[in-house]
Amino acid sequence: MRQPPFIAGVLAVLVLAPVPVSSAPAAGAAIPCEPGMEVGPDTAGHCCWPGQAWSGARCVGRPTSCPSGRSPSLEQDACVLEACPPGQARPREGDGCCWPGQAWAASRKTCVGKAACPAGFSALPSLEGCQADCPAGTARHPGGAFTMWSAGQQGVAVTPFCLDVTEVTAKAYQECVAAGRCTQPGTGGACTSGVAGKEDHPVNCVDWHQAVAYCAWRGATLPSEQEWEWAARGGEHGWVNPWGNEEPRDQLCWSGPGHDRESRGFTATCAVGSHPRGDTVQGVKDLSGNVEEWTSSRYDAAQLVSRGDSWRLANPKIRLGTVRSHRTPDSRDEVLGFRCSRAP
Repeated sequence: MRQPPFIAGVLAVLVLAPVPVSSAPAAGAAIPCEPGMEVGPDTAGHCCWPGQAWSGARCVGRPTSCPSGRSPSLEQDACVLEACPPGQARPREGDGCCWPGQAWAASRKTCVGKAACPAGFSALPSLEGCQADCPAGTARHPGGAFTMWSAGQQGVAVTPFCLDVTEVTAKAYQECVAAGRCTQPGTGGACTSGVAGKEDHPVNCVDWHQAVAYCAWRGATLPSEQEWEWAARGGEHGWVNPWGNEEPRDQLCWSGPGHDRESRGFTATCAVGSHPRGDTVQGVKDLSGNVEEWTSSRYDAAQLVSRGDSWRLANPKIRLGTVRSHRTPDSRDEVLGFRCSRAP
């Protein structure tokens, strides 16, 4: 039986047309690689991490560079995903690190959704993230930028930090001495160490090295003077005094007009936290009055900065949040103490 001409033509095409087969990309053609991988001079056309070579079966060698979120691993001959920060995890392999309750939005390369913060963390104001809680006895201060009046500097940046709510007390300091990590402070005069009834007063008569040693014992440091002024002026509020712009009277332990130090039986220093009307917006106490405080900041090659004023102060016109002094590190004074700071 003869086929119609058009059917015969189709059959001829089906028989003669070659069947397509896969082939290697033409020389110079781009090979799609996983983000961060590349075809290098020693990879025989295979996708490897930068700095690797092809062994005939796999990529070998420690990668010389890795994309963001990965780090080189010699054991695995690869760029492996970095461990997530404490409290976070990857919803799936390849995702970014998110807080519990969040999902990874690949198109936006960010975590989305309300975070369910784990223990030790609290929600950010936006609720789309968490922040580490500050240890007990400290107050969290958000970061920011401000004009530092004491040094005449604009745009001074401060990162978040946790500041002791109170100045270090004579009792707390003696615990460090008992642990063998601190040396005895000075005594006599208005020094508080070893004086019955002044265990809850700020320790004074300590030099800079002793203050540093105590803070290190607690896993902390002295605050920088930038941190100190940021806290003492209410952060972004930029107040004159820790409690606001109202002139000082009985908000602090001092010797100026309206003070209540002597009427309350305080002959020099006062018990820490005994003047709550002088607290900062974050609840930090005695950033004005009681004792000046050592900082970690240098004034020059030979001296360090101390901030604040003391129980001796009597001038109500001083901007208390900006008082700045400088001393050699071996200085001890009955008007000088300290508190500690740390990162969240």
